[in-house]
Amino acid sequence: MNTDADYFPVLLAQLHHADPATSIRLLTAAADVHPLDSRPLVLLAAEFAQGRDMDRAEAAYVAALQRAPDFWIARFQLGLLQFTSARPAVAFVTWAPLDSLDGSHPLRLFKRAFECLAADGFDRATELLRMGIAANTDNPPLNHDMRMLIERIAQQQAGGNQPARPNEPAEPLADAHFLVSTYRNLH
Repeated sequence: MNTDADYFPVLLAQLHHADPATSIRLLTAAADVHPLDSRPLVLLAAEFAQGRDMDRAEAAYVAALQRAPDFWIARFQLGLLQFTSARPAVAFVTWAPLDSLDGSHPLRLFKRAFECLAADGFDRATELLRMGIAANTDNPPLNHDMRMLIERIAQQQAGGNQPARPNEPAEPLADAHFLVSTYRNLH
């Protein structure tokens, strides 16, 4: 990943005070000016996802991964977007390279948890999510989101609110959306 250390902190500061339309404009320009840096595209994907434009979010993630196939958090979040868009098979293809990570890597554990969820293995999914949370010391917002997922699983097991099945669109966790955590973890 080619990064110009001078531009990115300035861009992040600009985004902090920008409205969504301005953020999209700034990120698009940064992605064009820095064609080897995938970070602006990941942030652009997060911006689109926050605005519920999942098609454009997915396209931005794909473009980011073309620039940096081993940008693991981007790969995980793209797969998550696909999974929550009722396309688990596509998500699992996107996530397949995560299997090259160490077995205790949080993203690999989270991926395995979603595999269990797709097969209604709620207890094992919860166990893997907890293991991933314990292993994840770098991305607290992602841990928060995984805890919210554990709560949804517990509700389902208690006969409460049923989570969407893998072939039904699930509403992404909007209050602390998985994709928003990207902003804090790219520098």
